[in-house]
Amino acid sequence: MSEAERVVPAVLHVLKAQSAPGEGDDIATQLPREIEEIRRAARHPGRRAPCASSGSVRLSHSERRDQVERFEWAQNNFGVETPHQLQSQGVNVFFAPNISPDTKVVNLEDGRVQLFVPEEHRPQEGYYADYESLARYCRERGIPLVETNGQMSTEPMETQEAGDPLLHGEEGSA
Repeated sequence: MSEAERVVPAVLHVLKAQSAPGEGDDIATQLPREIEEIRRAARHPGRRAPCASSGSVRLSHSERRDQVERFEWAQNNFGVETPHQLQSQGVNVFFAPNISPDTKVVNLEDGRVQLFVPEEHRPQEGYYADYESLARYCRERGIPLVETNGQMSTEPMETQEAGDPLLHGEEGSA
């Protein structure tokens, strides 16, 4: 048994005690993901894992981008490093496979929009943002969020003033 696995029950107890009513269950679903991140960091000795007592350790730019797998789209579009950081800014983030059914979500790995029905198989890994809370986050920060054919983008769509369609090609006549 690894040190992380021995410490988990105590950490879970402390986190539940510090959380607001109803948040403890959410923390319990996130903890396995945190354990995996700690294990991954242990396999890469040059990189240090996040520390619960002192916050995240500062990493180089390239290490930060690699720190959380399956979160690249969010990192590149919102300047956040972790799902928890996005969640702390008001976005409801689901940690797979705990994705609410019948909720429109955005895959934070690639920006694809998805909706899982109750009977549908959920992915076992990844991070998904609630579509509505992500849209609200973007509106509040002036980030243009556009959905095109099930793909989200934060690039502004090019618009041109169309004008009166009846006058096309007839300017100057009248």
